Amino acid sequence: MFAAINNDHIKGALVGVGVCAVGYYIYKKNQESGRFLLAQSRH
Repeated sequence: MFAAINNDHIKGALVGVGVCAVGYYIYKKNQESGRFLLAQSRH
């Protein structure tokens, strides 16, 4: 099973984890401003 894992798989996994981490960071960073925008759009 592990013999089939090569550098491309490792790079793909790292890119996937990196994209998830960046997306989560942006989500948390914009969470407060997102609530503000939602409150403004209710008017």
